[in-house]
Amino acid sequence: MNQRESGLGAETGVLEFIARLQSSVIATGDVGAACAAAMPDFLRLTGSRFGFIGEVLRGSDGLPFLRTHGMTDISWDAESRRRYTARGSGGLDFRRPDTLIGHVLRTGEPLIANAPANDPRSGGLPPGHPPIDAFLAMPCRSGERLVGIMAMANRQGGYDEGHLRLLAPIAGTFATIIHAMRLEEERRRAEQDLARAQFTAAESWRRFAHALDAIDQTLMLWGPDERLIYCNSNARAFYPAMADRLVPGLGFTDFATMVWDHGYVGNHEGPREAYMRARVASFRSGAGPIERDLGDGRWIRIRDSRTSDGHVLVIGNDITELKRREIALTEANARLESQARDLEAMARHNAAERERAVEASRAKSEFLANMSHELRTPLNAIIGFSEIMERQTFGPMPEKYAEYARDIVGAGRHLLSVINDILDVARVESGRHDLAPEAASLRDIVESCLRIVRGRASEKQLRLGLACPDGLPAIRVDVRAIKQVLLNLLSNAIKFTPSGGRIEVSCEASPDGESVIRVRDTGIGIPEEHLEEIFTPFFQVDAGLPRSYEGVGLGLTICKTLVELHGGRMAASSRVGQGTEIAVFLPASLRLAGAPPGPSRGASA
Repeated sequence: MNQRESGLGAETGVLEFIARLQSSVIATGDVGAACAAAMPDFLRLTGSRFGFIGEVLRGSDGLPFLRTHGMTDISWDAESRRRYTARGSGGLDFRRPDTLIGHVLRTGEPLIANAPANDPRSGGLPPGHPPIDAFLAMPCRSGERLVGIMAMANRQGGYDEGHLRLLAPIAGTFATIIHAMRLEEERRRAEQDLARAQFTAAESWRRFAHALDAIDQTLMLWGPDERLIYCNSNARAFYPAMADRLVPGLGFTDFATMVWDHGYVGNHEGPREAYMRARVASFRSGAGPIERDLGDGRWIRIRDSRTSDGHVLVIGNDITELKRREIALTEANARLESQARDLEAMARHNAAERERAVEASRAKSEFLANMSHELRTPLNAIIGFSEIMERQTFGPMPEKYAEYARDIVGAGRHLLSVINDILDVARVESGRHDLAPEAASLRDIVESCLRIVRGRASEKQLRLGLACPDGLPAIRVDVRAIKQVLLNLLSNAIKFTPSGGRIEVSCEASPDGESVIRVRDTGIGIPEEHLEEIFTPFFQVDAGLPRSYEGVGLGLTICKTLVELHGGRMAASSRVGQGTEIAVFLPASLRLAGAPPGPSRGASA
């Protein structure tokens, strides 16, 4: 984890360095100053002592050389200090091909030398030069073209490929900056050439002015005396209230005053004096671009380009639509942030409500469990005394009293069964039902349950059938819980199947490895619209009054919960008047690999 955090910290440091370098270049427009200011941070990225960042240029002989934009002061004597100071912001030039830097200039490949003194690519150091113990050079490419080199030296422990990967984003950014600055220089030269071309010949001026009228930008050319020489038609259209006064000879200060007086300045520009100072200063310095709010809903981006002969070309672009989109995006972001805060608040509220609901459910389950225990104790006493009276243990009693005793025993046992069901549900919901898995034969479990219910089935003249194939693998389950599930299913089948009907139990292994138990009956069936509800607590298909069948609707809920505790599931299918099938699916993970199967027996009836 520490190594990962260290890697993330280094990557974060690289990103922050890139951001600061870009911001400095954008703010100052001076790559050399930006690189010089960034050198301490650059060295800290790898713990290096020396370093430089430079641009690859071509000499008059066509050969590449390196000129530094930022460099550690490694002067070691008066002469080297004089050379370093004399170059100043202009940087130092590296032209020798028989050096480590020369190798990178010639090959354009990264270089790591952790023993420079013994490296055959090194041409040695000048006398008195501080020792170089380790050296790394990273080429900066713009496309296929080598435009710069960044290097660092004397990191304790040397350098490796990881440092090259770490510096790769910085190299790419510096290459982009160099490329952009070269393009900017080309653009500036082009603008200056354009400004000079306006004065080449009188006969070309008319055609040139006509062409400028056709562009969709505002264009105004001011002379060295800050008076208007030319204004295209688009500029007059942009300032309609003062269009007739945009004529040659107009002073720039008068122009800026008219812009204010005619309301072409937004409120955020500040008082008149502040606006005038800022606008005139921008015009005279050739700074830009700058964005202006015209006060009527329109926005313009202005670039003041000063030529070498003192002229100023002011180019304006209507950015109203762009600003509208920015405002719309800002408002949309604000709405999204507000919605995100609302969603977070809603999530916290829902989490709190969910926690309260869970706590309420737990309290309910514990209450039911406690109350059921409190009820079961006196109920067992009632059932016991009633059985004594039913058997007339202490002497004969009138037949009517004996019948009452039998009714009390039956009602008590039914109530005890309901309480036991409630206890089972409460135990599961409160998280206190722990499984006790053991290896078992699925067929043995089914046959054991059939023996228990066989007497009740005989009383209703119902036929019981079992179909289990030979070779079923053993499973690891809570035998008591699975028996409880099967006994509940068989009891329901006996309860809802008329006399003379049939109940069949089958077990099998599905193709995907599940162990499947099915209980089918020829009973009254369940309407299709109620099949999804039969596993919910207290649901009963026969819910009308008077009811034909006993029960409170907890049996299938308990079955489903016990099966799900094993990772299984239950499914039901039924047709009214034809019968019902309930299937129990136990997952393949419960099968014991290599365990002996249950006894091989055929179907029984």
